[in-house]
Amino acid sequence: DNAQYWKGECLYGLGEYRRALVEFTKILAFSSTEKADDAQLKIARCYLQLKEQDKAASAFKKLLSEHPKREYVSRAREELKYLGK
Repeated sequence: DNAQYWKGECLYGLGEYRRALVEFTKILAFSSTEKADDAQLKIARCYLQLKEQDKAASAFKKLLSEHPKREYVSRAREELKYLGK
């Protein structure tokens, strides 16, 4: 899962947001991973970069509902506020 996450990060850094989205989504298939919240945040950010605001908002909301006590909660809330959701 860690290697999979960094593959997504590399693609994201290269501006390959659609491909990065695929890689980050694969992480969610792991039954036990510490990277699920990180991946969910990056999924939402990929959608933002792709100008798909509704999908980004859904991804941020999923982060809040599935990982309510993780470190990215405040960031997700800020992004949702920015999106007006």
